[in-house]
Amino acid sequence: MATRTAITRTTLPGIDARIHDSDRAIAPISPAGWAGLAASLGLLGVLFASNLRHFVVMWQSDDNYSHGFLVPFISLYFAREAARRGPLPARSGVGYGLGLLAVSILGKLTTIVVPVGFIGDTSFLIGLAGICVVAAGLGALRRFGFAIFFLTFMIPLPVAF
Repeated sequence: MATRTAITRTTLPGIDARIHDSDRAIAPISPAGWAGLAASLGLLGVLFASNLRHFVVMWQSDDNYSHGFLVPFISLYFAREAARRGPLPARSGVGYGLGLLAVSILGKLTTIVVPVGFIGDTSFLIGLAGICVVAAGLGALRRFGFAIFFLTFMIPLPVAF
């Protein structure tokens, strides 16, 4: 069982803050890390290309979803505001992230058997959450979760015929 060693650091005069080794901030992402993140997002885009095309077609053709073009930009604003809160603690979440990616891929494969686009669309967002967790840990999903959740407003609702 690993023990957490405490390091005392004075942050303000007269105030001591106990910081554990496991609460260290994430180191800056290396160029290889950026390449891996870009490759992951690219593969997710290729896998869900039909869903992304469906988004654009619905946003252009249906006035009820014309706001869909703005939602990713508003979500990026929320993500930027969350990032301004400072560095994240270095926590691993690879297992959870891979689990989310597996659920995302299974959701996309489900749409082959049951052609319900809404399942594939939400699976895309689950995949984005999975990449977030793999790249930066569970703390990143907690911090940027609202920005990812906000993307649900760009998904067209299923239409009954």
